[in-house]
Amino acid sequence: MDKCQKHDVECEKPDANEDSLCNSVHVQWPGEGSVGFAFIRPKMPFFGNTFSPKKTPPRKSASLSNLHSLDRSAREVELGLEYGSPTMNLAGQSLKFENGQWIAETGVSGGVDRREVQRLRRRNQQLEEENNLLRLKVDILLDMLSESTAESHLMEKELDELRISRKTKIAPLHSSLGDRAKLHLKQKKKGKKRNEYINCTLAC
Repeated sequence: MDKCQKHDVECEKPDANEDSLCNSVHVQWPGEGSVGFAFIRPKMPFFGNTFSPKKTPPRKSASLSNLHSLDRSAREVELGLEYGSPTMNLAGQSLKFENGQWIAETGVSGGVDRREVQRLRRRNQQLEEENNLLRLKVDILLDMLSESTAESHLMEKELDELRISRKTKIAPLHSSLGDRAKLHLKQKKKGKKRNEYINCTLAC
């Protein structure tokens, strides 16, 4: 029994010559009972087993590669700089990567060329814009025709009134005719401007 100075307890050390995997320690406090602890002391064979790693398999020789059996043209296709565009097959559809986009190849697995579809869409959009412009021009021409027709009916009505009033009043007729002539010249200038606008619209 040895006395531990730190905790003032008595400990019973195991026998150093005892070759056992399980040793016990008994601790006794002053004025109290003793407590026993058991621990396992593993064997440490320092000279028994040696470290023997597995041997690495030998590397394959470079001559086992089939590249040396290929001819020059085949090697250029496989390992040359002209690798071409990357392609892939997705759900039976062959796609080709061009200009940052995947484009379906023409005539492969019933696919439609995407470039042709894009061209047709652009052409369709262009035709729709031209159609809208033509509709706008037609609407403008119809409005101008309606305005000209209304002015023509108004002038005919005024002429009829002048013919009737000429029989009764001769003096006021000259002043009225002067006013009508001024109105006619004004409408003529307006019609000239309208024709210029029509020609400009049709030219655009």
